[in-house]
Amino acid sequence: MKNHPKDLVREQYSRQAHLYAKSRPHALGETLQLLASWAEGKGTESVLDVATGCGFCAFALAPEVEKVIGIDLTLPMLKQASHLAGERGLTNIEFREADAEALPFPDAHFDIVTCRISAHHFSSPAAFLSESWRVLVRGGLLLLADTSSPDDLAVARWHNEIERLRDPSHIQNLTPRQWQDLVSGAGFTIAEFTPDYRSHLEFGDWVKTSSCSPETISLLLQRFEQAPPEVKKAFRIQSNAARISFSWPITALKALKP
Repeated sequence: MKNHPKDLVREQYSRQAHLYAKSRPHALGETLQLLASWAEGKGTESVLDVATGCGFCAFALAPEVEKVIGIDLTLPMLKQASHLAGERGLTNIEFREADAEALPFPDAHFDIVTCRISAHHFSSPAAFLSESWRVLVRGGLLLLADTSSPDDLAVARWHNEIERLRDPSHIQNLTPRQWQDLVSGAGFTIAEFTPDYRSHLEFGDWVKTSSCSPETISLLLQRFEQAPPEVKKAFRIQSNAARISFSWPITALKALKP
């Protein structure tokens, strides 16, 4: 079907893969170290990194585990990931094209499933969680971090509309409460949970990474300038004549398959 959400993801990230390979929020965000520390790797674990993109989460875990398989819908992103892994001398990572909501792996196959700054593109986060449960061994870990919206419905609506305008493949930033409910509802036991991390962004880089048209950039600028006070507070929007900076909240969690 034309403009199916997964087709939009492939189109967007095939075109922009080379820019995401250089994206500082993706390559250097604090949640990389957080998820790696939560994994508590002993060098024997098998890891599945879902929607790996350019591989940054896979890179963070690879030195601590036996093997990482990174999957993504978008081949150009996987090519960037393979190139970057080679540059870093990481030999225990394999990259494959696959769908987060229909994982091509047998039951109880992985010790850890990770997913970082990607789930807002999933058509069905519940299907992703169900598949993660299926492929994890008993006692296995789900480690997740994703941009999230506040519980205030009006602020969340602004957030998702802005992201969809910038990137048509965006589906929804869930709230921390929604993530808690979904993860628990999938059968996991949440061991660690925090909504307190941030993705710090600068408007110019943010629109460049998505290759926004001049018309879209103009609309986005207008939305930021006209944002209500509660929106500016929630996303720490600061602007002057030359620059707009802001930050999206990130929800991160560690969950156990009992």
